[in-house]
Amino acid sequence: MEESGAYPKSDKVLTSLLLGYLVNSFTPKFGEIIRCTSLQKTTKVPVAVSMGSVMAERAYDMLILGLGIFAVFCFEMDRLQGIFESTIGGISHIYGYRYLYVIPIAVLALFILFLISLRRIKKSERRPIKKIVEFLQSMFLSLKQGLLLKKRFQFILLTLLIWTMLVVLNYIYLLCLPETSGYPFSFAIVILFIGGIGWALPSPGGIGTTHFLLLQLFLAFQLDPNAGISFGILSNGLTFIGTIVIGGYGYFRYRVETKTLKKQ
Repeated sequence: MEESGAYPKSDKVLTSLLLGYLVNSFTPKFGEIIRCTSLQKTTKVPVAVSMGSVMAERAYDMLILGLGIFAVFCFEMDRLQGIFESTIGGISHIYGYRYLYVIPIAVLALFILFLISLRRIKKSERRPIKKIVEFLQSMFLSLKQGLLLKKRFQFILLTLLIWTMLVVLNYIYLLCLPETSGYPFSFAIVILFIGGIGWALPSPGGIGTTHFLLLQLFLAFQLDPNAGISFGILSNGLTFIGTIVIGGYGYFRYRVETKTLKKQ
């Protein structure tokens, strides 16, 4: 966010972040919007600026997740190919094979239409439309500046630390269950990136999507499926409870901060 010239206080950013986590636990990623709107109320940082910063943050998250998935597939292609086939097969069984080709074509067509419409919209003199255009321009400028990264070394170091801690956390979950306590540390890495697909999908707290992928992962490695279900319930359940606790604390902080601003 500093790349866009906004310097909100760290405690205010933390409050909005925790509040966003809380909302994400019950909604499909709507917490990102709440995170930006709550930050605007407590720091006056425009929503467009914080939204662009969040988009840059998520872009780097997806990049790391994608690289991790690619690396895992390179080492475990024979086993993990079954997950891809079963996932695609399940979707095609529900919606039909033809939709697998229609959806990406439709998305591409909508994107092209959006670009064409945007050029025309920019020339409009209507006030509501001009406001929307200004918002989008500010958001994409913030996104572009956020991707440049002023503090590259610090960002890379903290990113590596975060993902390393996530691997360690998954390994601790494996050690907690008698059925998985003997699994190697490398399996925790596989769990992180394959299970991370479920977290990246627009589902409340990764519930359902993560459990499905973890079950498929355990089956692909010819492990006890019940252990996969238990691991999913343990890891996702503890994460959900932890998010509710810290998110509730974030909501309390937000209420206090907004009341303080009203008195000023």
